[in-house]
Amino acid sequence: VDVSAGSSDIIIDKSTFKEELDATVWNNPSADLIVKDEKIIFSKDSTSETRLITANPIKASEYHNEFLNAEYTLKVKTLPKGEKFIVALGLTTLESYYAEAGNLELVFENNGGLKAGLIAYDEDGAEKQLVTAKGIGASFGQDVNIKISVTTDMKVAIRINNTMFFDKKVPMDLEGRVGLLQTGKCEAEISDIFIVSHAYDTPENINISEN
Repeated sequence: VDVSAGSSDIIIDKSTFKEELDATVWNNPSADLIVKDEKIIFSKDSTSETRLITANPIKASEYHNEFLNAEYTLKVKTLPKGEKFIVALGLTTLESYYAEAGNLELVFENNGGLKAGLIAYDEDGAEKQLVTAKGIGASFGQDVNIKISVTTDMKVAIRINNTMFFDKKVPMDLEGRVGLLQTGKCEAEISDIFIVSHAYDTPENINISEN
């Protein structure tokens, strides 16, 4: 049996923010996020500069149909009307912001209660609303479980509190970083992050033989 060498899972979990953010895994561009009780804290004084982005980009592996599996527990404590808290995929750089070209954004907002929508930004930055903001069966101050899976053909499945929120292909390549972004003044906590992607860092012509 030929076994591909060099294929590995890349896992980001709560061990990367047990006491503080692991700088080899996370980029905290404004250095304004703190960790307390194994939770990443966004304060009510947060601004659009307040964001957290994975240090390394996620790339598709020809040896896996799965591109990404991610799970988060989000608690939005306060979110003024007009502001947004965002779980984003496909970020281009360590310094990316919301609404940039190539982003796929799961957007939480305060519109008669806590609601969520899904927005895609194409390579030219044009906005396409994939899911119009709607209620998610949770209120401010309650834990919200978010599960995101992506296949290498860019089919995205998003579940919020075990209810399917979106399950279709998206009109962009999501290779890049994942991040937590906001427009400002969002007081929130993130815990129980678990992100799995795959890498293959050995030359194509190297295999090991197992029998």
